[in-house]
Amino acid sequence: DGAVRNEHEICNYAKQQSEECHKKHPTKKTIRTFTYGIGPYVNQFFLKTLASRGRGYSHICLHEDRIESTMVELMNRSQNPLLVNVFLDIPSSVGVLNPAPSICPDLYHGESF
Repeated sequence: DGAVRNEHEICNYAKQQSEECHKKHPTKKTIRTFTYGIGPYVNQFFLKTLASRGRGYSHICLHEDRIESTMVELMNRSQNPLLVNVFLDIPSSVGVLNPAPSICPDLYHGESF
């Protein structure tokens, strides 16, 4: 990711695609973006933002000797979400609310909600 210049546009595109897919298929697993960075100089903000907007998960591996184990962990986590397609059903009597984020993130093992 060192040469990426349009990070903002990429993250917004991932979010747009995820939201459109979710709207079309709200009860099914839809597009998720998972990112993996290696080394202390990786653009962690970009990778975490991209994963978050793509309703996925990000992992940064700082130690070369842990690449294989952390990659396996990321793959296992991405294939086994605990809770997907979470939404808030807010009654109209509550009034106008703008919940943030507009689409709740999925919940994966080892994360808090």
